[in-house]
Amino acid sequence: MRIYLAVAILSVSLATSSAHADATSHRKAVLELFQLMDMNNMLKSSIDVSLQAQIQANPAVGRYEKQLRAFFVKYMSWESLKEQFADLYQKAFSEAELKELVAFYRTPIGKKTLHELPALMQQGAQIGMARVQAHADELNAMMQEPPAATPAGKPAARPAARRTATTTPASKPKTSN
Repeated sequence: MRIYLAVAILSVSLATSSAHADATSHRKAVLELFQLMDMNNMLKSSIDVSLQAQIQANPAVGRYEKQLRAFFVKYMSWESLKEQFADLYQKAFSEAELKELVAFYRTPIGKKTLHELPALMQQGAQIGMARVQAHADELNAMMQEPPAATPAGKPAARPAARRTATTTPASKPKTSN
């Protein structure tokens, strides 16, 4: 009986260490892909593009560029997002698929893709922004219409009404006598 128990414990121990090794090599494949994709610089560039797009869309925001940049660096930098991104990629791609992506990005067309993609994304964002701006009047008119029903058939929730000086949360509005 002791032998069966020892074999069972050994089997569970080996399975656990094997799963840990698989998770470790899977994570290593994710990080290798990120390094090849130069995610740190890609995210820095994305922050720059995002800030410039916001300033272009609303020039008054330009006064706050320093503060916005500090905020984005704090919360949207590669260091602050790396582990969460790694979790996403690890869930989305098997280790074998990650290795295929790494192999692809090492080819000439893969390298060109990595080089061209940020500029293409920026140009695509500009096309989208220009399209929205060209039809802003139509969008504003649509926003004046009553909200559409939600998929459950219930009207969409409206924002809470503002409280006035004569209204308190626990009482009804005051009336004059």
